[in-house]
Amino acid sequence: MQQRHENRKTYFQELATTSELHFLPYIHRFTSVTPQSRILEISCGEGGNLIQS
Repeated sequence: MQQRHENRKTYFQELATTSELHFLPYIHRFTSVTPQSRILEISCGEGGNLIQS
């Protein structure tokens, strides 16, 4: 287990930051996102442990 998994607040803040920097710009290429938007994410996690290639 990585150290970030032991601190839940830090872990979820990291997920929010990753989403804002990487996932939302990709989604914005196809549609607008508003507070009323619903996005279904069907995978196994956010891929935070993957190495970008």
